[in-house]
Amino acid sequence: MAEVRLTHLGTERAAGDTWLEGITDLVVEPGPDGPRILSVTRPGNGLGLAVWELDTAGDGLDLVSSKPLAGAAVTGVEPAIEVVSFDGESEVVTLTGVGGNGLTGVTLDDAGTLGASTRSFATTALPSGLSEIELVEVGSRRFVFGAVHGSDGLERWQVGVDGTLGDRVTLSSTAIGGATGMTSLGQVRIDGTPYLLAGFDGATAFAVYSVGPNGTVTQTGRLDVTSGLGIAGAVQVQTTTVAGVTYAVLTGATSNSLSVVEITATGALVAHDHVIDDLGTRFANASHLAITEVNGQSFIAVSGSDDGVSLFQLLPGGYLLLLDTMADSADMTLDAITALAMTATAEAVQIHVASGTEAGITTLEATLGPLGATILGSRGADTLSGAGAGRNVIDGGAGNDRIEAGTDGAVLLDGTGTDTLIGGAGTDIFVLSPDAMRDVITGFDIAHDRIDLSLWPMLRSVSQLTITETATGATITFGRESLTIVSRDGRPIGVAALVADGIISVAHYLPEDPDDTTGPAPATSVSEVRGDDLANRIEGSSGPDRLDGRGGDDTLFGGPGNDVLIGGAGADRMVGGNGSDRYWVDAPGDVIVERAGAPGTDTVMSSIDYRLNNFADVENLTLTGTRNLSGFGNALANVITGNDGNNYLAGLRGADTLIGGDGNDTLRGGGGADRMVGGEGSDRYWVDSPGDVVIERHIWSGTDTIVSAITYRLNNIADIENLTLTGTRNLNGFGNALANVITGNDGDNYLAGRDGDDTLIGGDGNDSLFGGAGNDRLFGGAGNDTLIGGDGVDRMVGGTGSDQFVVDETDDVIVEAPRWRGTDTILSSVTYRLNNVAHIENLTLTGAADLDGFGNALANVLTGNAGDNRLEGCRGNDTLIGGDGNDTLVGGSGADAFVFDERPDGTNVDTILDFEPGRDRLMMRMAVFTGIGAGRLGNALFAEGTEAQDANDRFFYDHDSGELWYDPDGTGDIRARLVAEFTTHPDLHAADIFLL
Repeated sequence: MAEVRLTHLGTERAAGDTWLEGITDLVVEPGPDGPRILSVTRPGNGLGLAVWELDTAGDGLDLVSSKPLAGAAVTGVEPAIEVVSFDGESEVVTLTGVGGNGLTGVTLDDAGTLGASTRSFATTALPSGLSEIELVEVGSRRFVFGAVHGSDGLERWQVGVDGTLGDRVTLSSTAIGGATGMTSLGQVRIDGTPYLLAGFDGATAFAVYSVGPNGTVTQTGRLDVTSGLGIAGAVQVQTTTVAGVTYAVLTGATSNSLSVVEITATGALVAHDHVIDDLGTRFANASHLAITEVNGQSFIAVSGSDDGVSLFQLLPGGYLLLLDTMADSADMTLDAITALAMTATAEAVQIHVASGTEAGITTLEATLGPLGATILGSRGADTLSGAGAGRNVIDGGAGNDRIEAGTDGAVLLDGTGTDTLIGGAGTDIFVLSPDAMRDVITGFDIAHDRIDLSLWPMLRSVSQLTITETATGATITFGRESLTIVSRDGRPIGVAALVADGIISVAHYLPEDPDDTTGPAPATSVSEVRGDDLANRIEGSSGPDRLDGRGGDDTLFGGPGNDVLIGGAGADRMVGGNGSDRYWVDAPGDVIVERAGAPGTDTVMSSIDYRLNNFADVENLTLTGTRNLSGFGNALANVITGNDGNNYLAGLRGADTLIGGDGNDTLRGGGGADRMVGGEGSDRYWVDSPGDVVIERHIWSGTDTIVSAITYRLNNIADIENLTLTGTRNLNGFGNALANVITGNDGDNYLAGRDGDDTLIGGDGNDSLFGGAGNDRLFGGAGNDTLIGGDGVDRMVGGTGSDQFVVDETDDVIVEAPRWRGTDTILSSVTYRLNNVAHIENLTLTGAADLDGFGNALANVLTGNAGDNRLEGCRGNDTLIGGDGNDTLVGGSGADAFVFDERPDGTNVDTILDFEPGRDRLMMRMAVFTGIGAGRLGNALFAEGTEAQDANDRFFYDHDSGELWYDPDGTGDIRARLVAEFTTHPDLHAADIFLL
């Protein structure tokens, strides 16, 4: 088998051909003689469908049938194809993203002929902005699910037995887990259970939902940046199966990424791989994705905005292996790609590509040779052989394995353990896993075989490798990884030949271990030159060099190639060049020169504090040693890695990656969507953008803090303990299941704990603090704050300002100091005594239970709830408001006011135990006691006795019974109502009653 390479098979292009201009989607559909490709063109180019087949000459496509359609463009949505069967028999090519007809369908027969007439489904029920649909079968029922552009949530229709669609049911974004801006929709069936797959843009995420018998959807898994998967922008998704495992493959438009996520039998999600577009690939702003499976092997095509296509193979374990990349040329239509599709034959895969600016469909092909079996090792020591026919994929798994390729070539994945990989007569690809073990490759043919080390974590450049030529091959080391290579002919393998072989195919950011920063040893390259203690001038070769100035003020010129420049002692000048260079800095006087625009990704390795913003064209910075150092980025997208000390790492304007490592580190991304990875120690992460991603693992010790200038949720990051809001904006902060310390800023904050014993600190501003479950501590600080303890025994401390404390446990503790100004209130759903809290003025009982409330020495306002309450003042001039229910009111010493603000109806008669005329007052709300002016009640409106004496009498008091009545008209035509009972039978007069 020859090495896998993409070739241009042909471009179907005819001037003026309506079906080749403005193509927005390509879909593969099986036919009796092989796969067919369906295409759709946008309304502006003449909306229509076409059916294509691979031509017999094997150099392109032939048109089978076509059909023009009527329909208008929909803003923000391109026409897309779904082939479905609404009646369970005939296939219908269905278009979404077309206005005017709702959902349009065209029948497709076995010959590939499109039907003569269009078919529309329930125009009034289907929105024209429908952008994605999936037909899902659940038992005997069938449902259509759809996404509508510009709206959140998910649409659902049940399919009748005659193929018609029922009423539209909208599942809100809340009902589907809170994600918004659905950009893709798919489905997969695992062990008989149907699952819907959805990609989102509004809150960049990927989610999976099980579909119940009645069409109900239940979210079973979700991944986004907060869970460690660095996807951003519109997410597209497709599924495939490798070695019996179902995977979703995702693109992220803003993150320029391709991700692999396992979907388990229960719908849970496990991220396995995540790669970023770089110079060797073509999927910047990744937006188009196609997958095909051949004999159990899965191949993936991906494209974006950079005029090309990359081809990957998905290996067991969910790892992506880059096979090849094709860039656009004059005879192809790879400019501004709008659609991808893949087909396959027995020994090759084809990628079909349409462009937004060029008419035609280009077909690329990768010849694989006959495809063999996928062979999996166990967790023990295996001996695996690919001796059978075909290109095998062999995965050793765990254990110390012996893996041998066959004669038709193979992909050999060593797995963890000390493994021996043996090449065969064909072209083999050796994929090395990260395991900190010593592996061996024998029978390696430098002319045809290939080694892929890109799974070794944080390996980004061959300059990070130590490569040594040996008598029978070569050795490669990187940190704790070690590989011995024995050539097929038993001769040495030159370092330059290994470097040219592309042994780092693509940058993996493995979700399982995104922060492995095991320090690589300095690179050994083709040319190594060492200076002495004098001021040396050292120039490298045209290849990769290692230049070591040692003592003295040296000048090092790397030249072309991926060079390592080590200044050594003294004030050194290090000049890079084309290639990915590494500069080792150990003194403030060291100077780095990197030409603007020079290709490659360059790294400074510094044992001192360092600022990349002094060198605009160097991308990455790694701090070395164990000292407490600081590292600063520049305007580029930097990767800044700390050492084992306490580091301060700060990006600037780019989308940076900061890796703290051991020590108590501070990571500050700066402008841009940054990725911050902690490590051992108590780390601080500064967040200023919704696109910032923080990664912290539970296995790392320390107490970590996010310092955020935006609203932030710790419940998206399970292993961060603390959150501090900064600035003066009104922000919110939310905790997680840990014991959190959440601190507000100078704005009005809403701070909420969760399951742990949390500490919430309000700061300045009018804050709302909610402890949640657990025994929490809440500190209001300055401002008029609301403190809600939640479940558990909570301690709530007010501060300056008029604060509210919400109490739900008799053991909740309230603290308010006399020096703190303001009028404070407790809102209690349990019986409460203010005399236990000397400096709280007011108490309000909540709910409908029969509760009691007691005042203190201050002038209290005591307010009852809907139950039968006992409210009892103390020594101050108190206000008692019984509210609903038959309440018992005791004013205590002082001039007290008893407020009646509910319409008397016999169920809310209050009993007053200690009313003193001339000192205490009865306060009646005019909204309830109508027709009476404000202020003190006039004598003419009051009577003594058992009834009103004339029409002016609105209140009458029976001294013998101690009952105070309200008569709405004074004539008896409207029944008088009992307002209150006085147990001491005081001499009550009109002057004791006030209207307010």
